[in-house]
Amino acid sequence: LPYVKVGEKLYNQNCAQCHSVDGKIIIGPTWKGLWKSKVNFSESNVPGYALDENDSDQKWEDYIRESVLQPAAKIVAPFPNVMPTQPQFAGSEVNEEKLRAIIEYMKSVGSQPYNPPINPTDKPDLFNADKDHPVHPESLAAKKSAAAPKAP
Repeated sequence: LPYVKVGEKLYNQNCAQCHSVDGKIIIGPTWKGLWKSKVNFSESNVPGYALDENDSDQKWEDYIRESVLQPAAKIVAPFPNVMPTQPQFAGSEVNEEKLRAIIEYMKSVGSQPYNPPINPTDKPDLFNADKDHPVHPESLAAKKSAAAPKAP
């Protein structure tokens, strides 16, 4: 199979529960429109680190690899630091090939234009649960809608 197809299969097995490819916000950032876009970080162990559409493919690949293997290194705003490490993509040549396939799949869906609907100042409202149980944004929207005053 081509890397993109292998990556899609691995995405569905390992990543789809938290990252969408259609622009929906789940627990983590969508992959749609991510590749070669401007990424804002809320937490970073590398002050001043930036990533945008002008950066090389290698810098992007290095960032994705780090995000999978050391997810706490750079956190995309406004998302919480909840992604666990993914050891199934490290430690062997086969696992490295799996990670390359994930990156190729991310490139294939991530180059589609997308403007995230989230404002970084919304972080407290989007994720007001504890680290292990973040609130799904759609659930929060329903809760806000139900609490809103009804028109007469």
